[in-house]
Amino acid sequence: MSIPGFYITLMDRTKFSTNDFSLLYLSILFTILYVILAIIGIKQKPSKEYLNNFKRPKIHHKEIPNIEDKLLKYFKKEKPWLHPDLSIWEVANHIGTNRTYISHIINGNLASNFNSFVNNYRIREAKKLLLKKGNIPISEISELSGFGSVNSFIRIFKQVENQTPSNFRKKNT
Repeated sequence: MSIPGFYITLMDRTKFSTNDFSLLYLSILFTILYVILAIIGIKQKPSKEYLNNFKRPKIHHKEIPNIEDKLLKYFKKEKPWLHPDLSIWEVANHIGTNRTYISHIINGNLASNFNSFVNNYRIREAKKLLLKKGNIPISEISELSGFGSVNSFIRIFKQVENQTPSNFRKKNT
């Protein structure tokens, strides 16, 4: 319900239905209010200016090797890539640091981005499953290796290995 509609309902509709001038007056009043709100909205500064002035936290280079070590140990021991909804926020929270540090380490030291980093672990897991268990359907291997969908699994596997999971299985078994 719009603000004028709410106001009319509140004031009793019969007053406005019998007198055309009161309805016209109310319509003009709310039109002017909407125009004023639009002008105020137009005069506001774009949020990009504020984002450009926002300072990112400085990364202490002494902490990077320690965080990188924690990251790699976490991925080796806990196997978080097996969860399809894994996010950089969850990884940072588990390691005890922030998203910026994790992103900086993966981008700079490991020459990747977060999604590629995680997907490489998932592809390794999928390759192990494809070689070990030849009779498991591709859809189940996709799920067991942490991918959210079979289509994304096949697409990413093909990007990394230059062949489909089925072809990989046929060539290596």
